[in-house]
Amino acid sequence: MQVDKSWQIVPFECAGRIRLGAQRSEVRHIFGSTLRTALKGSGQWAYEIDGLLDFSVQVSYDKTDRVSQVQLSVPLEAGCEGVALLGRRMDDLERDLRRRGHDLACDPLDTASIDCPALGLAFYVVDGVVAAVAAISRDLRTT
Repeated sequence: MQVDKSWQIVPFECAGRIRLGAQRSEVRHIFGSTLRTALKGSGQWAYEIDGLLDFSVQVSYDKTDRVSQVQLSVPLEAGCEGVALLGRRMDDLERDLRRRGHDLACDPLDTASIDCPALGLAFYVVDGVVAAVAAISRDLRTT
Protein backbone atom coordinates (compact mmCIF):
# COMPACT_ATOMS: atom_id res chain seq x y z
CA MET A 1 0.00 0.00 0.00
CA GLN A 2 1.25 3.46 -0.90
CA VAL A 3 1.06 6.01 1.93
CA ASP A 4 0.42 9.67 1.14
CA LYS A 5 3.22 12.15 1.74
CA SER A 6 0.74 15.03 1.99
CA TRP A 7 -1.58 15.09 5.01
CA GLN A 8 -4.49 17.31 5.95
CA ILE A 9 -5.42 17.77 9.59
CA VAL A 10 -9.02 18.39 10.63
CA PRO A 11 -8.81 19.72 14.21
CA PHE A 12 -9.82 17.15 16.83
CA GLU A 13 -11.05 14.78 14.10
CA CYS A 14 -8.27 13.33 11.97
CA ALA A 15 -4.84 13.55 10.42
CA GLY A 16 -5.14 12.22 6.89
CA ARG A 17 -6.89 8.85 7.07
CA ILE A 18 -6.19 8.40 10.79
CA ARG A 19 -9.18 9.36 12.91
CA LEU A 20 -8.39 10.66 16.39
CA GLY A 21 -10.10 8.34 18.85
CA ALA A 22 -10.02 5.36 16.46
CA GLN A 23 -9.13 1.95 17.83
CA ARG A 24 -5.58 0.73 17.22
CA SER A 25 -7.08 -2.19 15.26
CA GLU A 26 -8.74 0.31 12.85
CA VAL A 27 -5.41 2.02 12.16
CA ARG A 28 -3.71 -1.30 11.63
CA HIS A 29 -6.51 -2.42 9.30
CA ILE A 30 -6.11 0.73 7.16
CA PHE A 31 -2.32 0.60 6.85
CA GLY A 32 -1.61 -3.11 7.31
CA SER A 33 1.96 -4.20 6.76
CA THR A 34 3.18 -0.65 6.09
CA LEU A 35 2.97 0.04 9.85
CA ARG A 36 5.94 -0.51 12.12
CA THR A 37 5.70 -0.64 15.92
CA ALA A 38 8.29 0.74 18.33
CA LEU A 39 8.69 1.75 21.95
CA LYS A 40 8.98 5.45 22.71
CA GLY A 41 10.28 6.73 26.03
CA SER A 42 11.97 4.52 28.59
CA GLY A 43 11.38 2.72 31.84
CA GLN A 44 7.95 3.22 33.38
CA TRP A 45 7.23 5.95 30.80
CA ALA A 46 7.76 3.70 27.78
CA TYR A 47 4.80 3.30 25.46
CA GLU A 48 4.17 1.67 22.11
CA ILE A 49 3.62 3.71 18.94
CA ASP A 50 2.86 2.77 15.38
CA GLY A 51 4.83 4.42 12.60
CA LEU A 52 4.67 4.91 8.86
CA LEU A 53 7.21 6.17 6.33
CA ASP A 54 10.27 5.57 8.55
CA PHE A 55 8.31 7.03 11.49
CA SER A 56 7.63 10.37 9.76
CA VAL A 57 4.10 9.50 10.91
CA GLN A 58 3.84 8.41 14.55
CA VAL A 59 0.54 7.27 16.04
CA SER A 60 0.18 7.23 19.84
CA TYR A 61 -2.61 5.51 21.74
CA ASP A 62 -4.26 6.05 25.11
CA LYS A 63 -4.80 3.40 27.80
CA THR A 64 -7.96 2.18 26.02
CA ASP A 65 -5.99 1.65 22.77
CA ARG A 66 -7.57 4.62 20.98
CA VAL A 67 -5.59 7.11 18.87
CA SER A 68 -4.65 10.01 21.14
CA GLN A 69 -2.14 11.76 18.89
CA VAL A 70 -0.78 11.66 15.35
CA GLN A 71 2.62 13.29 14.84
CA LEU A 72 3.77 14.23 11.34
CA SER A 73 7.37 15.18 10.60
CA VAL A 74 9.42 16.67 7.79
CA PRO A 75 9.79 15.64 4.93
CA LEU A 76 6.01 15.14 4.87
CA GLU A 77 3.68 17.95 3.93
CA ALA A 78 0.90 18.79 6.37
CA GLY A 79 -1.80 21.43 6.32
CA CYS A 80 -4.73 22.60 8.40
CA GLU A 81 -7.39 25.13 7.42
CA GLY A 82 -5.43 25.96 4.28
CA VAL A 83 -2.18 26.67 6.14
CA ALA A 84 1.01 24.72 5.41
CA LEU A 85 2.45 23.52 8.72
CA LEU A 86 5.76 21.71 8.21
CA GLY A 87 9.19 22.83 7.06
CA ARG A 88 8.57 26.56 7.42
CA ARG A 89 9.73 29.24 9.82
CA MET A 90 7.72 29.22 13.03
CA ASP A 91 7.35 33.00 13.05
CA ASP A 92 5.73 32.84 9.58
CA LEU A 93 3.40 30.06 10.68
CA GLU A 94 2.51 31.96 13.85
CA ARG A 95 1.62 35.03 11.77
CA ASP A 96 -0.61 32.96 9.46
CA LEU A 97 -2.41 31.29 12.37
CA ARG A 98 -2.93 34.57 14.24
CA ARG A 99 -4.40 36.12 11.07
CA ARG A 100 -6.98 33.33 11.21
CA GLY A 101 -7.75 34.16 14.85
CA HIS A 102 -5.77 31.36 16.50
CA ASP A 103 -3.55 32.09 19.52
CA LEU A 104 -0.42 30.12 20.30
CA ALA A 105 0.86 29.06 23.70
CA CYS A 106 4.51 28.58 24.54
CA ASP A 107 6.17 27.37 27.71
CA PRO A 108 9.04 29.84 28.35
CA LEU A 109 11.14 26.90 29.56
CA ASP A 110 10.47 24.84 26.43
CA THR A 111 10.84 27.00 23.32
CA ALA A 112 11.01 23.88 21.11
CA SER A 113 7.31 23.15 21.67
CA ILE A 114 4.52 25.57 20.77
CA ASP A 115 0.82 24.75 21.03
CA CYS A 116 -2.26 26.00 19.20
CA PRO A 117 -4.98 24.87 21.65
CA ALA A 118 -7.94 25.95 19.49
CA LEU A 119 -6.79 23.60 16.71
CA GLY A 120 -5.45 20.83 18.95
CA LEU A 121 -1.98 21.16 17.42
CA ALA A 122 1.48 21.02 18.99
CA PHE A 123 4.46 22.20 16.95
CA TYR A 124 8.05 21.04 17.47
CA VAL A 125 10.58 23.62 16.35
CA VAL A 126 14.26 23.11 15.48
CA ASP A 127 16.39 26.17 14.69
CA GLY A 128 13.27 28.26 14.16
CA VAL A 129 11.74 25.81 11.64
CA VAL A 130 8.70 23.59 12.28
CA ALA A 131 10.08 20.04 12.16
CA ALA A 132 6.94 18.22 13.36
CA VAL A 133 3.32 18.81 14.23
CA ALA A 134 1.08 16.68 16.43
CA ALA A 135 -2.69 16.53 16.05
CA ILE A 136 -4.07 15.86 19.52
CA SER A 137 -7.41 14.32 20.42
CA ARG A 138 -9.96 16.52 22.18
CA ASP A 139 -9.64 14.32 25.28
CA LEU A 140 -5.96 15.28 25.65
CA ARG A 141 -6.42 18.98 24.97
CA THR A 142 -7.01 19.80 28.62
CA THR A 143 -4.33 17.51 30.07
